[in-house]
Amino acid sequence: MTAPARPAGTPATPSPPAEDLRRATEVACAEARAAEARHAAAEEQLRTLRRDLLEARREQTEAREVADPALRAAEKQAARDAYRLARIRGDDEETRRELLGEYARALSRVNRGTLRAQRALQRVAARLDRLEAALHQAERAERAERSRAEQARGRCLEARVRLAAGTTGPMGAMPLAPVEAGGGLVIESLLAGDEAVLTSAAARLTGTAGREEQAWRVGLGALVSAIRRAAAEAGHLVPDQGHRLWATLSVEESRDVIGAFGRLGFSFDPTGGWAGGRIPTPSDLAVALAYAGLDARNLRDLPSPADLRDLPASVTVDGRAFLAARAPDLTLDRVVAALGGGTPELEPLWDEWGAVRAILLAAPRELAEA
Repeated sequence: MTAPARPAGTPATPSPPAEDLRRATEVACAEARAAEARHAAAEEQLRTLRRDLLEARREQTEAREVADPALRAAEKQAARDAYRLARIRGDDEETRRELLGEYARALSRVNRGTLRAQRALQRVAARLDRLEAALHQAERAERAERSRAEQARGRCLEARVRLAAGTTGPMGAMPLAPVEAGGGLVIESLLAGDEAVLTSAAARLTGTAGREEQAWRVGLGALVSAIRRAAAEAGHLVPDQGHRLWATLSVEESRDVIGAFGRLGFSFDPTGGWAGGRIPTPSDLAVALAYAGLDARNLRDLPSPADLRDLPASVTVDGRAFLAARAPDLTLDRVVAALGGGTPELEPLWDEWGAVRAILLAAPRELAEA
C-alpha cells in the first residue's frame, strides 16, 4: 500500500529524538521483563499443580485399594473363620464367650477400618476435584500470561527496532552493505574468529550505554556464539572434504549424514565436540549412513571409534551463509527472529543495535581508520 502524498510545503514530521526513543525502549522492555516474570510464575504454578495432581491420583489409587470391599469382606471372613475354629476347640461356656467377644472386636476393627478408608477416599476425591479445578484455572492464567508476555516482547522489539533506526553508531555514517554482497564485513571477520577485529569493534563501542570495552567484547562474543549455534541447528554445516569420511561422500551426502546423526541424538556442538559428550560408535555411523540412503559396506576406510570422537573437528559452521539466508541486512527484527529468542545475554546489544549494526556491517579497515 502506498502512503498518501504529503501536501507541498508541509514540513515532514520530525523523528522522535534519540533520548525519547531510548526512554520508550526502556519502558517497553521493562514491561516485557515484568510480563515474562509473571509468565514464569504462572508456569511454575502450573507445574506445581500438575505435580500435586499426580500425587493426589497416586493417593487415590492407594485409598481405593485400602477401601476395596473385597478386601474388607476377606478380613471379616478371616475373623469369622478364626472364631469358628477357636469355638470348636473351646472347652466351656466362658471360653466361648471370650471368643465371641474377640470376634466382635475383630469385626469392629474391620468396620472402623472400612469407615476410615471410605473417608480417606472421599477426602482425596474432594482434593482431586479442587486440584483439577485449580489446574484448569492455572492453565487459563498461564495462556493469558504467555499471550501478554509475547505481546510485551513484541512491543519491546518494536521499540528497539525504532531505536536502532533512529540512532547512529559511534563512527557516524557508514556503508551498510548487505551480507550477501560480500566485501569482507566486520560480522564476517567475527564469525571467522578474528580476535583483532573483535578488539577493534569493542573499542569503537566503548562508552556506548556506559559500557566498557570488555563488556562489549563479551557481548559481541555472545552474539557470534548465538549465530553459530543457530546456524548449526539450521544445518549450515560445512564438512572438510579432506577428511577420510567426507572425502568418500559428496557435500550433500555429508550433510545428510550429519543430519542423520542429529536424528539419532548425536549433534555437533558449534564450539567443538559432540553435544552433551555423546559420541557415536561405528554401528551408529552405519545407521546414520543408512538414514542418508548409503550403505556402509560400499564405503572404504570407515572411521575408527577414535576418528568418530574427533569427527566434529572436521565440520565447520557457516554462520555467514546462515545470516545471508535469514538476516542479510542485520536488521534487529530479522536477527532476533533468526536466533529464535531465548538470548538474555544479548539484551545490551539489542538496546544499542543502531551502533552495533553499523559496526558489524562496516569493513574491518574502517575500524582502524576511525
